[in-house]
Amino acid sequence: MKKLAIYCFCLIITSATYGQYYLRGEVKDEKNSPLPNVKIFVHSARTQFYSGASGSFGINVPHISDSITFTLDGYDSKSVRVKSDMWQSIVLKVSAEAASRGKPKLISVTKDLKQAGRFNFSISNETYFQLVENDYITAGKYPNTGFSMNVNKAAYSNIRRFINMQSQVPPDAVRIEEMVNYFNLQYKAPLGNNIFRIESQLTSCPWKQNQQLLFLDVNAKKLDLEKVPPGNFVFLIDVSGSMDMPNRLPLLKAAFQLFIKNLRPVDKISIVMYGGTVGVWLQPTSGAEQKKISESIEGLEAAGDTPGESAILAAYKLAESTFIKG
Repeated sequence: MKKLAIYCFCLIITSATYGQYYLRGEVKDEKNSPLPNVKIFVHSARTQFYSGASGSFGINVPHISDSITFTLDGYDSKSVRVKSDMWQSIVLKVSAEAASRGKPKLISVTKDLKQAGRFNFSISNETYFQLVENDYITAGKYPNTGFSMNVNKAAYSNIRRFINMQSQVPPDAVRIEEMVNYFNLQYKAPLGNNIFRIESQLTSCPWKQNQQLLFLDVNAKKLDLEKVPPGNFVFLIDVSGSMDMPNRLPLLKAAFQLFIKNLRPVDKISIVMYGGTVGVWLQPTSGAEQKKISESIEGLEAAGDTPGESAILAAYKLAESTFIKG
């Protein structure tokens, strides 16, 4: 009994020595909204705590002054020097990456022209980046417009899918440049050492008689595939139960078949799949074995849960083991 009393006494002293100060405060965002589940790391004790549902926290710390780091996904981490005898009001700022996710994507930018906003549109469980396109502009007032190159052509097939289903087409699924790219407009190689060849055409607008449409045909110099270094492609494919829909795994398989046709014998391809379990579905295989690769893709079936983290680690490990220097 005496030994037990001594042990309890020592335990109380140790606890009192470690947590003799009590740090309190709250974590909010820039809009003054509380942030729950913020990781709070106490540097001196090397221990981690979390803010409560209201963003508040109260933790034992070994020193009256300490260094604390606050971390939350989507926000910039913040390290501060604090005193436990003062209430702490911590404000976390949204990270630049997280802030850009919800911003509309610009198709083109006209200098000095303010972009107009509009409402979001959603259908079923499909989502699209909100596109901000220029309205008709007075070229004399706004002569400079910059735009990005786009070689995609999926929008045409996607819109056709909605029409065939007799469904309303989401506005942000309508991407004019991809619809134009869908058609063969007779590639014309750039002349001499030029990287691009640009031809333009100005026509009347069918739906607005007093407006005109400018059509630009931009052709870039093609790569000499014989001079392109060997490729080492490692694909991580989700075959969980959520992929069991016509516009998911089957669509991925169809796209993959197009990709296979462009593989060279010097290229290698590997596939890591996850759906219930994680595994290497296709070991590193030469692009010359297109039949083997094609059959491997067609053999994928959707089932199981989504162990994303372990799948990503497995894919990186495989990529590292087959890394081609240079």
